[in-house]
Amino acid sequence: MVGFDDHVTSRRALLQAVDLAERLQVHLRVVHVLDAEDVPVDPDSSQWDAERQRHAEQLARDVHELVRLPDRAWSYASATGEVWKALTREAHDLDAWLIVIGQHTHAHTVATAVGRLLRGSWGGSATDTLVHHSRLSVLVVPHHDDEA
Repeated sequence: MVGFDDHVTSRRALLQAVDLAERLQVHLRVVHVLDAEDVPVDPDSSQWDAERQRHAEQLARDVHELVRLPDRAWSYASATGEVWKALTREAHDLDAWLIVIGQHTHAHTVATAVGRLLRGSWGGSATDTLVHHSRLSVLVVPHHDDEA
C-alpha cells in the first residue's frame, strides 16, 4: 500500500511502490487521505466542498496517469482523518504487509506543524508519526535536495 498526495516526494513514493508491486507481483493499493492541505481555501467558505472534491478528482486522475499497471493489479481509494491513522487503518483493513510513503521536505514538515498548532494538536510529520506508531513495515522514499 502507498500513501499519496500532491507533493513531489509522494509521486516518487508512488513510482517506487509501482515498481515494487511489479517485481513482487502483488496488488498495489494507492490511498490518498483527504485533509486540510488538499484545499488552500477557508473551510467555512461556500466553495470549500466543491474545491476539495475537484482537488480529490484531480489527484485520482494523476494517479491513473502515473500507475502503469494493469487495472486488476492495483486500486485507488481515498480516506479521511489524520493521515497516519487513516493509512494505518486502511493497511489493517487490507491486511497489507508494507506501507510506502514519501519523506516530506523540511518546508512541508514546518507547514504541517504550524497547521497542527492552529488546529490545537501537535506532532511530527505524518511520515515520522507513521514510522513511530505503525506495527507494519514502512518504506520511506527519501526526497532529493533539488526537489525541496
